[in-house]
Amino acid sequence: MKIIYDNWIDDATLTASSTAEGYDINNLKIPQLLKNFIFDGNDESITMDFTTAVELKTFIIDMGNMSSSATITLQGNATDVWTSPSYSQTMTKTETAAYLLLDEEYRWWRLILNDSTVTDIEVGYIHAGGAALQMPSIDPQVELFYSNTSSATISISGQVYGNTGYNFLETSFNFSQITEGSSTALGVPVATRQEFVNFFNTVNNTQPFWVFLWSNNLDEFPPQFCISANKTLQLSKLGWGKNYSTTLALRGVR
Repeated sequence: MKIIYDNWIDDATLTASSTAEGYDINNLKIPQLLKNFIFDGNDESITMDFTTAVELKTFIIDMGNMSSSATITLQGNATDVWTSPSYSQTMTKTETAAYLLLDEEYRWWRLILNDSTVTDIEVGYIHAGGAALQMPSIDPQVELFYSNTSSATISISGQVYGNTGYNFLETSFNFSQITEGSSTALGVPVATRQEFVNFFNTVNNTQPFWVFLWSNNLDEFPPQFCISANKTLQLSKLGWGKNYSTTLALRGVR
């Protein structure tokens, strides 16, 4: 499992190639307004100026109304001239989000979006930040629970009145090998106890973040936009060494 939460997009000045009437490009900095920016066309771009060079390791954008045939490219450059950018990479698309795991440092970044199947491209929350938090292994037999917010009442005569909500992931994951010091799994650095505490204190049950449940199986389990459902973080020290166990409860949001 990878958790991607340290987002630096607030530090960037965003400029859109076009804007549909009534929309603000800065909506893409607000996770509570997911899927809430619309361009005035289907061949568009967003330029991001961070004022100084930033080293991006993760970049994700909600797919909005873009189809599987869309082309999404992330570029990086030392100047705001895009004739021949220093970095250019096509992003990987999933059902929910397009993403890149990278290691590049530039002041200016540009996102290019093209989708001829729609009239006006709609996108959501942008994440541009540091390395993903790699959690220790989880049980591959874990149970996934899904809930929904729909509700219904029945009148005295038996008529049903309902409010249709949305379906969401609502489940917990157990981690039994959180270490005090640095460790790796298959060559990838794994989150330490302090890094997990920092994550918990940052998201604070209110800040949504992206979760890759199984990084090698994103077709079946695309990135999930979640909040932590843990009111408290309990780290239980194991009876040997300096390892800990804990449970992370996630709730999917929109």
